[in-house]
Amino acid sequence: MRTGGRDRFHNEYALRLEEKGSFGSAMRADHNDEQVSRHLWVGNLNPRVTESILAEQFLRFGELDNIALYPSRGYAFVNFRKEEDACLAMRGLQGVAVAGFPLKIEFAKGVPCKIK
Repeated sequence: MRTGGRDRFHNEYALRLEEKGSFGSAMRADHNDEQVSRHLWVGNLNPRVTESILAEQFLRFGELDNIALYPSRGYAFVNFRKEEDACLAMRGLQGVAVAGFPLKIEFAKGVPCKIK
């Protein structure tokens, strides 16, 4: 069994939020002006924040595909398996202090692919 990367989030962590099924559809309506996705940009991170600290916070809302942490830049990308879980995490953790810094969370913006 691999101990890191994507497999760790798929296999070792269970779902932790009981109520999420009842909120999923309502969450979409709150973000009409944003492109809803499974991918969150998480900013205003304390440079001491680790992947484990982020996982502990975000796994309460659903299964994760992965976390890409950029501590020197103060942000991370947190990727959920389901859009509904990402919406719940965004609402539940927006402004929550992690290691003394309030989180700023947005849906990650995709960059269109240019095919020649």
